[in-house]
Amino acid sequence: MEAEEDVPGAPEDVGNRVYWICFVLGAGILFPWNAYITAVDYFEVLYPGRHIDRVLGVLYFIPNLVTLLFVLRFGHLVSPRARVRFGYTTFVLCLVVPSVRAGGFGLLCVAVMLTGVADACAQGSLFGVVAPMPAQYTQALMGGTSFSGLIISVLRLVTKAAFPDTLSGLGKSAVVYFVISAAWVSGCLVLHTALEHTAVYAHYRRHTAGRGGDAVRGGSRSREGGAHE
Repeated sequence: MEAEEDVPGAPEDVGNRVYWICFVLGAGILFPWNAYITAVDYFEVLYPGRHIDRVLGVLYFIPNLVTLLFVLRFGHLVSPRARVRFGYTTFVLCLVVPSVRAGGFGLLCVAVMLTGVADACAQGSLFGVVAPMPAQYTQALMGGTSFSGLIISVLRLVTKAAFPDTLSGLGKSAVVYFVISAAWVSGCLVLHTALEHTAVYAHYRRHTAGRGGDAVRGGSRSREGGAHE
């Protein structure tokens, strides 16, 4: 689906509000994965000898790839809105797991796998939602995903520095770190709803729907013309 650069009557993005919403949503897409891999030091202390740095990648990317294939084949059966909201909601739940430290290593593995599934559902769907809008909004999403790593790294440094360099301090810093990460992604759920209620989003969505209707009517007329020949 091509972005529409010059659509008559397009509303102004006052204060670049829609742009920054897209930026934060983009950062939220990779926030959970970045949160996990940046807390490897904590997981290695919590689960010694588990080779966390290797395990996390395998647990994340295999379900991510499999789910992506399913989304490409059957994604039309579920609305983009549902896929995006499912993704962010799952992100929040999975980020809570390390903060409560319940279920041990097995539950952590399940959470990482579900994070990969949620990413496959939400990321492509979110880019598809923004695609009919001008290109700068897709760029905002991409910029957010790139900036996510920096945000999460700074957050990890700040939370570690805020607590004593002890085993207890490491645990407390990790709890705060994952709770803040979950709060960021929860905010993305709110912002996704806010995006759908902006005039910019509504305008381009109506325009795209109108073009789809014109295409259907044009196809019908072509078939009718062929039938009369």
